[in-house]
Amino acid sequence: MLERHRFSPAQFVSSTVRAPVMEQDERWLPAPGYAGWYEVSDLGKVTSLPRAGTRGGPVAVYPNSRGYPCVTLSRYGRTRTIPVAALVLGAFDSPGRGRRVRYGPGGKADVSLANLAWR
Repeated sequence: MLERHRFSPAQFVSSTVRAPVMEQDERWLPAPGYAGWYEVSDLGKVTSLPRAGTRGGPVAVYPNSRGYPCVTLSRYGRTRTIPVAALVLGAFDSPGRGRRVRYGPGGKADVSLANLAWR
């Protein structure tokens, strides 16, 4: 006899939708220019928010041609590649329009807020 498994809707949702792994003291804010679509953490993680057409989740971070971590964000069908460091500083520090990111002793691979400043 074939056994049937019964799942409650809450069990199904919790097993299929995975939230990003968060550190204990990690803070999340809306990504500048992408509020309602993406959030960025002070540790340099980027996540997509659930909306029509996507269930949300972590965004893939990849190095650009110079080795700086970047993400590709999309809004209204237009995509844009943005350095993660600029997103972190723009969200957690005053916007640096026309300013460049300065990396600390952790180098360009460390995009946490503690390692970043505006030039």
